[in-house]
This record gives sequence, structure tokens and C-alpha cells, in this order.
Amino acid sequence: MAIMCITIGSEHKSVGSEHKSVGSQHKSVGSEHKSVGSQHKSVGSQHKSVGSEYKSVGSEHKSVGSEHKSVGSEHKSVGSQHKSVAMSTTGYSASHL
Repeated sequence: MAIMCITIGSEHKSVGSEHKSVGSQHKSVGSEHKSVGSQHKSVGSQHKSVGSEYKSVGSEHKSVGSEHKSVGSEHKSVGSQHKSVAMSTTGYSASHL
């Protein structure tokens, strides 16, 4: 009976060591998951930042487009004025210009 108790005690000790080892592995995996989570959070922040930059560039493009449209309207107006002046000083009709 004493040998049986010693054997069971040794098995319990062995199982306890295995549990401790598995616990350490779980802790290690948990730390890795935490690290990966932090990396994902960082990448998410970078994506958000890039998205904001694209939005800003888009707004600038829209503004430049509006300026181009305005300049085009001014050119059209100046062209009409030139045509009007040419017609009044030369006596040509609009069909000649």
C-alpha cells in the first residue's frame, strides 16, 4: 500500500508539473495575442491617419477645381470682350470672327 501511495504521489507531482508548464505556455500565448492586438491597433490608427490625409487631398483637389472653373469663366468673359471690341472697331459682324 505504501508503494502505491508513493507511485500515486509521483504521478500527481508529474501532472502538477505538466499543468504548470501548460499554464506558462498559455501565459506566453496570451502575451503574444496582446502584442498582436497592439500591432493591429497601431495599424488601424495608421489607416485612419492615411484616410484623413486622402480626405484632405480630396478637399484640396475640389478647391483647385473650383479655382480652375473660375479662371475658365474669366477667360471666357475676356474672350467675349475681345470679340465685342474687335467687332466695334473693325465693323465686322460676329460671323466673320
